[in-house]
Amino acid sequence: MNTIFLFEARRISKHWPSYLIALILVFIGIFCGNRFNLSVGEGIYLNSPYTTGYMMGMLSLAVIFLLPSMPYSCFLKIRTQNLI
Repeated sequence: MNTIFLFEARRISKHWPSYLIALILVFIGIFCGNRFNLSVGEGIYLNSPYTTGYMMGMLSLAVIFLLPSMPYSCFLKIRTQNLI
């Protein structure tokens, strides 16, 4: 498993768009954290079932939007090796 992780880390570090994507994701995270009120903090005891459901909904949406990138990445690796 360590070998696979190191291979992927070397491959990603050689491609400059990966740094650009990581930087964009960090900026989106900072923007969302500052602009939107998604904190679980104050007053959670007043309506905790709603807050818990809201957070679970946000996490499931994040998975739905990020999940298609994984198979597409695998597809591109296979396509560049001319296996399809």
